Amino acid sequence: MQTGEALKILSGNSELVRRKIVTAEVWTGGIREIEAPVRDPECPACGKREFAWLDGSRRSPISLCGRNAVQIHERSRPMDLPGLHARLEGLGRVLSNPFALRFFREPFEITVFSDGRAIIKGTTDPGVARSLYSQYVGN
Repeated sequence: MQTGEALKILSGNSELVRRKIVTAEVWTGGIREIEAPVRDPECPACGKREFAWLDGSRRSPISLCGRNAVQIHERSRPMDLPGLHARLEGLGRVLSNPFALRFFREPFEITVFSDGRAIIKGTTDPGVARSLYSQYVGN
């Protein structure tokens, strides 16, 4: 179904795309359709048509080969490292200076740089790294 909808868009027939959300339960064969919500004009993707992951302005997490670590590029704006230090203090060991902060929460070590980049040690899974970043550093 998704392939068919994509072909409509790619062939210049986007007016034929169904404006519904369709879910299929492959185990039982059930199919459900609901109306798509009205687009929020403030939503970066739906309303403003900004696609940071597609245009390359956002970078995906990178698993660092042989280091049991993932590098995260979630932000490109200054981080409040002293504020982050204060928030994390009660959750684990924290070391910081004006350029970076290291947070230890076994079995992980999170190093956050002043521009928001981070290296999550203790995993090679980008999903786990992104989740830890979101949980401890924020969005």
